[in-house]
Amino acid sequence: MENNTKLILLKLLHTFIWIFFNGVIFYMLWAAISNRLDTCLWVGYGLVALEGGILLLFKNVCPLTLIARNYSSSMKDNFDIYLPNWLARHTKAIYTSIMLLVVAITIYQLIRNQGHYSFSSWLHWLSLWFPRGSFSNTTSRNRLRNFYRYQRSISQLHFSSAD
Repeated sequence: MENNTKLILLKLLHTFIWIFFNGVIFYMLWAAISNRLDTCLWVGYGLVALEGGILLLFKNVCPLTLIARNYSSSMKDNFDIYLPNWLARHTKAIYTSIMLLVVAITIYQLIRNQGHYSFSSWLHWLSLWFPRGSFSNTTSRNRLRNFYRYQRSISQLHFSSAD
């Protein structure tokens, strides 16, 4: 495959990822504004944190940009993505600002909803996942006790290396 073809494929991939994260971030903004603090919002936080971790790992440079540098000598900010040059140059600042706004609105909504999400509603939610008695009945306690006994017996085994 030629370098130009590889660069085009990388630009398409990078643009697709950029569009995906636009959807994630703007969903998060909508969810925070509309007080929809649901699982998708928290998954969005996880995805954005993962992206931020990857950028930190690669010293604030997208790994796709590093790969694309092998196939182009262009010094433009948009050499590796199908975006206008000004947007490619300022994309981190723009989306960091939007994410700070999302975090601030989410914190505001959490504080505002503090009375709505009372301790009893959390207990009800937990009871859906862990039915009554699932941790207190004798069978569960025996299973847990047997599991720990098994773990101890495994750790006490001595393996000989006389092969």
